[in-house]
Amino acid sequence: MRAVKKNKSHAKAGRLNPMRRKFVAHYLVTGNGAEAARLAGYSKKTAGIAAARMLSDRYIQEEIFRRQVRRNEKIGID
Repeated sequence: MRAVKKNKSHAKAGRLNPMRRKFVAHYLVTGNGAEAARLAGYSKKTAGIAAARMLSDRYIQEEIFRRQVRRNEKIGID
């Protein structure tokens, strides 16, 4: 029986590695997943796939939401 590999991106309960943090920051500026992935350091060839995978990740979604709320509070948007 083979052991099931754990997805390391979820291993630390919500912590994002530096590359994923960069992705979130660039995504909030550009609004474009593939472009944000390229700017964060993912290869041009796989940026679209990486972006789709990251945007479906619960922890990345939560971080994007948290940062959007914080930004909106700063500029006075409800």
